[in-house]
Amino acid sequence: MINNALKTKLEAAGFQFRTFKIEHLEEISNVFSDLAEQGILDMNFYRDNLTNFNFCCKNMMDNPKSVIVIASPQHKSFVEFRYEGKPYEAVIPPIYRYPEIKNKITDILNSVFTESSFSFTKPVLPLKLLAVKSGLGKYGRNNLCYVPSMGSFVMLNAYITDYEFEEDNWGDIQVLESCKNCTACIENCPTGAIANDKFLIRAQKCITNFNEYDVPMPDWMKPDWHNSVVGCMKCQVACPHNSSFIDMVDERIFFNAEESKLILNGCAFDNLSQETRNKISNSGLGDYYHVLPRNMRLLMD
Repeated sequence: MINNALKTKLEAAGFQFRTFKIEHLEEISNVFSDLAEQGILDMNFYRDNLTNFNFCCKNMMDNPKSVIVIASPQHKSFVEFRYEGKPYEAVIPPIYRYPEIKNKITDILNSVFTESSFSFTKPVLPLKLLAVKSGLGKYGRNNLCYVPSMGSFVMLNAYITDYEFEEDNWGDIQVLESCKNCTACIENCPTGAIANDKFLIRAQKCITNFNEYDVPMPDWMKPDWHNSVVGCMKCQVACPHNSSFIDMVDERIFFNAEESKLILNGCAFDNLSQETRNKISNSGLGDYYHVLPRNMRLLMD
C-alpha cells in the first residue's frame, strides 16, 4: 500500500526513485576513505568534503529499515546582474536551486508515511553513489550521475524510514557504456579534472571545488574558465547525453542595479531587503552568498 502510494505520487511529480535495505549503508561506509588511502582520491579533498556522511543512521531514528533515493529533474537557471549600466548574465547550474524540490518531496513523504504512523528523515549521504548502487542512475566519465530521461540535470535526495520496503535495489556500480568511447567532457574541461583512465575525476582540480568556497583562486586558473555564478557547466554542456536538456531553463532571476551594487560591495545578507534576500534564497545562492561578490567579479572580468 505504502509503496504504491509513494510510487504514484512521486511519478506524478515527475520524479524517479529506488529503495534498498538500510544495511547496505554499512557496505559503502569506507569507500571514500579506502580510495583516499590508496591515493586514488586526493586526501585533502577527502578530508574537506567526504567525511561528514551519516552511514550509521540509528542515532537519527530508533529503527531505520530502508533508504529511499529520489531523482528529480532540474535544469539550469539564469541570473542577471546590472552594474554600471551593463547587464551581466550568468548560469546557475542544476542542483543549486533545491528548496522547491526539497519541499515538494517532503510534502509527498509526509502524506505517505506520517498518515500511516511511519517516520522518515534526511541524513547526509553520498547521493551519487547511492543512486548508482541502487540502479537509479549510472556514472558518466565526468563522475556525475545520469538518470534516464533526465541526463545529469538531476537533483538527488535520500531519506531513511522505519518502513521496510520489500524491494531491495542494490548492485554493482554501473557506468554509461557510451562514455567508454567518448571524450567530449575531457576535451571541454579546462582544468584537466576529468581523467581518461578512470571514472573518478581529479576533484581537487575542478572549478567547483574553488568557487563554492572562500579560498584563493589558484594562479593556474585562467579568467575565461569561469562560466557559472557557482559551480561549473563545462562537462555537462559538452555531454551528448544532455543534448535534449541543454536548452531547458527553469527560471530567470533579475537583480536590479541597486541590488547588484549591494551584493558586489559585500553587504551583509541580513541588511539586504526582504525582496533581495528572497531572490538569493530562491535561486539557491543563499548558502553561497559569502562567495557571491567574488564570483560575480570573476564573471564580469
